[in-house]
Formats: sequence, structure tokens, C-alpha cells
Amino acid sequence: QLIEANATGPADCNMANPDYTGNLTVYCYAATLTVVSTETCMLTCSRSTQASVVIGGQRRMVSPIQPVVHQGSGWQLCSNAAPGYSGRIYLSCADGAVVVTGHTCEPDPC
Repeated sequence: QLIEANATGPADCNMANPDYTGNLTVYCYAATLTVVSTETCMLTCSRSTQASVVIGGQRRMVSPIQPVVHQGSGWQLCSNAAPGYSGRIYLSCADGAVVVTGHTCEPDPC
């Protein structure tokens, strides 16, 4: 989207920094863009971002199997956080913070 001279407009946060999603506000003057606000740029949860979950009575740390954008959802295998368990741990992302939204972890049979 073109921004008229002496006007403000949106730009993709991801274009400025691939770790962010949303829109930033830029100002156009003499074919040069200047960032006015990054208020709506939200951090993506990386594969190294962790949250805690209780599985089998023990607190475990879990991170997404793939990066999750702000307000997006992801998952991780229970066996990666708790060996001996099967199922999935469901995650969401809130501005760079991983949140566990539920899990289906069950102990493996003998």
C-alpha cells in the first residue's frame, strides 16, 4: 500500500523485524518512511519460549514445536516434555509469552 507524502499509514511489523506481527504506523516525507508507533507490533513466541505444565503430578517445561504468532496457537508432544507420556500439549502465544491452554497427556502402557 502506498502512503501519500506528508501522511501516515500502516506497515507490516514483520517486514521491519521477523519476530513481530501486526502493523506499525509510519510517516512519509520526501520518499522516506519514519516509524511513528510500534504499539500494535506483537512478539511471536519462538521455539525456545517456555511455559510450565503439570503432567503426572510434576511440573514440566514446554515450548512450541514451531514458532507461534501473537494470538496464534501451537502444540508440543507430551513425550518431549514428559517422557513416558503420549498426547499433545496445546499452547497459545500472548505477545511473546507462551501459555498452556490444555493437554491430552496420558501415561504410556507398559
